[in-house]
Amino acid sequence: MTSIFWIGVMSIRTAIHKLWLISAVKAPTRMALNKIKGEIDRNDIESAKRDFEILRNQWLKFESEPEFGTKAEAMGTIMEKVSEEEKKK
Repeated sequence: MTSIFWIGVMSIRTAIHKLWLISAVKAPTRMALNKIKGEIDRNDIESAKRDFEILRNQWLKFESEPEFGTKAEAMGTIMEKVSEEEKKK
């Protein structure tokens, strides 16, 4: 009985982590990479370099954060930071 309970708990935990991975890491990273690709296609190399550096810095922050919640913040704010840099241009 106890093992069935733990299997259920671990299944729920795995599902939550998968959802978090998709929403907090995959989606913002994919959006940033698509934007960088578009900039390269338009020969806007300076913007592509700037956005790549933002992505790289956020990824380094993501890797270095020990806490689950702050990892999500690190990757989830990529497009926000890219937009801020665009406004500065």
